Amino acid sequence: MYFFWYVFFVFFVILNMFLAIINDTYSEVKGDEDLQKNDFEVGDYFKKVSIWFEIFIILLYTLLFLVLSSMNIRDSMKSNKSSCKEQSLVTVQVNILGNA
Repeated sequence: MYFFWYVFFVFFVILNMFLAIINDTYSEVKGDEDLQKNDFEVGDYFKKVSIWFEIFIILLYTLLFLVLSSMNIRDSMKSNKSSCKEQSLVTVQVNILGNA
């Protein structure tokens, strides 16, 4: 019977030591967490995404401008085709800019 109480008592002493080590280590890591930089901050992620989104929008507007400009050049060439059989691209651009 004494052996049972001895094992029971020693088990709780060792369990208490184990929990004290875990608790001490946890408090050290939790204290150092403020000094560490988190690489997965949500704000930084959205900043990176917003920069790429702005670049995408600028490229989209540039493409749209180029497509619309080429459509204006074609329309101008079709309307001027009856008056002049051959026109250079520079003349068409001058005509477009002159009408604006």
